[in-house]
Amino acid sequence: MTYSLDIRLGGIVLMYVYSIDTTTVASVLGLSHRSLVRWYKHLRTTGNVLKANTKAKSSRWPRDMCAFVQTYVKAHPCFYFEELRYELRKRYRDTIGVSDATICRALRFDLKLTRKVLTKRARERVFHAKGEIMLAVLILSTATLINSSSSTKHQRTEDLLYVIMVGLQDIHRHM
Repeated sequence: MTYSLDIRLGGIVLMYVYSIDTTTVASVLGLSHRSLVRWYKHLRTTGNVLKANTKAKSSRWPRDMCAFVQTYVKAHPCFYFEELRYELRKRYRDTIGVSDATICRALRFDLKLTRKVLTKRARERVFHAKGEIMLAVLILSTATLINSSSSTKHQRTEDLLYVIMVGLQDIHRHM
């Protein structure tokens, strides 16, 4: 059970300043004798009534493994856990067990990559991929028109529309 700072200070003041017995203070304030002794000992060693700082949590994975996952995620924004697991097993065979739960925990807590961040990166990547495909279609259509042997303007327009439609079908097929 966690007690407020006022209760802690009250108990310690009664024991330390007024030299009242710990069993009396414990019964008056409704606290455990052990808690009072622990708080008093903590005050004598640290000079502070507040709880000790919790130690910083560190990653279970080695630093180079975390760095590899960070670069892998940046290079492949639209990755599957199976792909990442395969790459980790290939590089770090005996370092640590690599399950989906372990990868999720490492991404979320060690690398600070939430689902929201990952989906945003994937969406941006898909948007850029669509732009690259459209650029390829435009270049292909321009090359087709230049190399076209037809001389009429109407025929070239039809060729351009055909190439654009084929390119759009390719885009939808790859999505």
